[in-house]
Amino acid sequence: MIFSHRFRMMAQEGHLASNALLTGLEGLAKSDHYQPGTIYTSLFNLSIGLERLMKIIFVTYHMATNDLNTPSNNTLRNKFRHSLVNIYDHLRIVGEDNGIKDGWYEEASLHYDALNFLSIFADKSRYHNLDLLSKGIGGSDPLITWYGLHLRIADESLSYQRRAAINEQAIAYCDRSNMHGFAMGMRGEYELIVDIVYQLELTKRTRGHCVWTILQIIKPLYRLLCWACSQAHQVEIAKGLQEPVVPHLDEIFPYGLITRGDAIRRKAWTTLFFMGGHY
Repeated sequence: MIFSHRFRMMAQEGHLASNALLTGLEGLAKSDHYQPGTIYTSLFNLSIGLERLMKIIFVTYHMATNDLNTPSNNTLRNKFRHSLVNIYDHLRIVGEDNGIKDGWYEEASLHYDALNFLSIFADKSRYHNLDLLSKGIGGSDPLITWYGLHLRIADESLSYQRRAAINEQAIAYCDRSNMHGFAMGMRGEYELIVDIVYQLELTKRTRGHCVWTILQIIKPLYRLLCWACSQAHQVEIAKGLQEPVVPHLDEIFPYGLITRGDAIRRKAWTTLFFMGGHY
C-alpha cells in the first residue's frame, strides 16, 4: 500500500518520539547517580520524547477537528516552544473537555514537579555545563535537582519499614568498613557518609518507581492520543478517502497501557516493543 506524505511523516515522528521515550525509560531503569552520563542521557531522551509525543497529540487533535488540516508551522513551533508544562496544560484541558478526565496532575504534585523539571531541562538545563563553561552561570544543576526528585519519589514509593531497613543496612555497612565522618554528597553539600550510602542505596532500589512516575504522566496523554486518532479516522471515513492520512499512532506507544508492577520491575525497554516499520 502506498501511504501519503503526511501519513509517513506522522508515523516517522511517532517512531522517533516512542524510541526516545523507550531509551529514556531504559536509561532511568538502569541509572546510577555516581555515573552522571546515565542520568543526563535519560533526561535528554525523556524530555525530547515527551515534547514530541505531546506535539503529535496536538497535531492529531487539530487534524481531527479541522477537516484533517494540519496546524501551521508557526503555530507548531511558537505556540509552546519547548515548554512541556504549557503543552501538557493545554492537552489536559482538551482531554477533560472530551471526557478524558482522570490521570492528569495538577501543580504542587510530585508528578507535575517531575514534568516541570523535564520542561526546564528541555529549554535550559540541558545546556547547564556549557553555560557554566562559557558564561560562568548556569542556573540550578539538573543532576542535583533530579536527585532531590528521585529521593521524593523513593519516600513516596517505599514504606517507612523498608526505608528504615535500608538505613540499618547502611549503618552496618559503614561500621564494618569504618566509613565515618563527612563527604561531598550527591546534593552538592557535605553530608554524613552513612547518609550518602543510605541515599544511594535508596535511589538504586527505586529506579523502577521513577520509571513508573514518568509512565503515569504518559497514561492520560496516551488515552487522548487514542481518542484523537479515532476521531481523525472517522473524518477520513466520512470523506471517503482511499489513502489514510493519520496512522494508528496509539500502536506506536503501547506501553501507555503497562501496569505498575511491570513498569517497576522491567529494565529493558528498547527491546520490549517492535518499533520498526517502513512507510
